[in-house]
Amino acid sequence: MAGLDIVPLTEDRIMLRSFSSTIVLSGQFVARSLPLLLPCLDGNHDLDDLKAFVDPDYHPELDALLRQLEEKGFLTTGRREATSPIRNGREQAYWAVQTASTADVARRLAKASVIVAGLGGVGATVATALAAAGVGQLTLVDPCIVAEMDVGFGFGTNEVGEARAVALAARLGDSAVRAEGLNIGIDAVSDWSALVAGAGHVVLCSDTMALAGHDRTNAACLAARTPWLSVRADRGSALIGPYVIPGESACFTCFELRNRINSDHPADHEAMTAHWKSIAPTAEPWPALGAFTAAVGQMVALDLIHVIGGARLSAALGRVIHLSPAVFNARHHEVLKLPRCPACSRLRERPMTRIWDIVASPSVDSPALAASE
Repeated sequence: MAGLDIVPLTEDRIMLRSFSSTIVLSGQFVARSLPLLLPCLDGNHDLDDLKAFVDPDYHPELDALLRQLEEKGFLTTGRREATSPIRNGREQAYWAVQTASTADVARRLAKASVIVAGLGGVGATVATALAAAGVGQLTLVDPCIVAEMDVGFGFGTNEVGEARAVALAARLGDSAVRAEGLNIGIDAVSDWSALVAGAGHVVLCSDTMALAGHDRTNAACLAARTPWLSVRADRGSALIGPYVIPGESACFTCFELRNRINSDHPADHEAMTAHWKSIAPTAEPWPALGAFTAAVGQMVALDLIHVIGGARLSAALGRVIHLSPAVFNARHHEVLKLPRCPACSRLRERPMTRIWDIVASPSVDSPALAASE
């Protein structure tokens, strides 16, 4: 039983508390046999083993206890895997209470391939956390050199002067994590579509509002059906999402066009968006705190780890999360698919329909229909 608190209440009463349930047990069986039994509920003992620890007079109570613990979700039947590929014991315990099998989670993470582009404070944190969780393949994309201002934002003083992607890949790669660093921007990568097609997820990160590479990534991911996520941090707030599942959710173009349509000043909004797409990752000091970019990056990594591990869907699926860590506040903006989106709609090649070309079907109350009857 993983993630369990055992709280003695009285001599013959104890409380068992897991992450999702609480149960109180009492009686002579609890007082005499349960203390010997609990350490054996580790997934490595079958029913016959457990009965050997209990007086035969209490076997009916043992059977009832095991049924009750299983119904409450405190334990599952079957032997635990002898070893787990997840290296950290605390993480093994975490996945044990989140999913049916830690081994399945470990296999998903080890087989996962993630591209992280933009290695400022946010992106470097995302990549580091994914590697620590056991993601097997990381491709790191960034055109910048480690500067003094990057120290404390995912890089150390010994890495100043090195390419950010190469330095981080060298630090994260080991026998379990294959890390490759590409010292180049997305729009300059000649085989970006091929890279995206070979990945399971793509994450574009920025410590500013820059949108460089977003259009190319959106198109490549839609073509390859590769899920991807946009993350931008701007001084004291962040925009996480949308997480795009091609063919299912709204794409980034849907989000961008709906934003422009709903803007009070569409022309100004379009000009600002064009500016964000044109600027490269900043090489100049930009207002940010290392704790802030690290917090955003850790939240993004946590979300992706749950998605890759099979625990749940992304919190940013079909939405943008407006995050303000300084006040621990988050707002959600739902992003709906644009019916005739020029990037992801199946009808994008068809000419637009004019409203006056649509002929309404006659209703049952139509005079013409009534006359014909």
